[in-house]
Amino acid sequence: MTWLANHITANGGRQRSKVWTLFPGRDVVYCEDPFRNILEISSATFDQTWANR
Repeated sequence: MTWLANHITANGGRQRSKVWTLFPGRDVVYCEDPFRNILEISSATFDQTWANR
């Protein structure tokens, strides 16, 4: 997940938050692309994260 945030930053975007651990094995980070769109990058799908599987 950190590599994707670094890739976005290296190509004109920026990382808007630190990498948050929601549950063990479930991380999320917020980034902004060069066009100022906010991206939520998660290590699992929404359903998997909130079902806590």
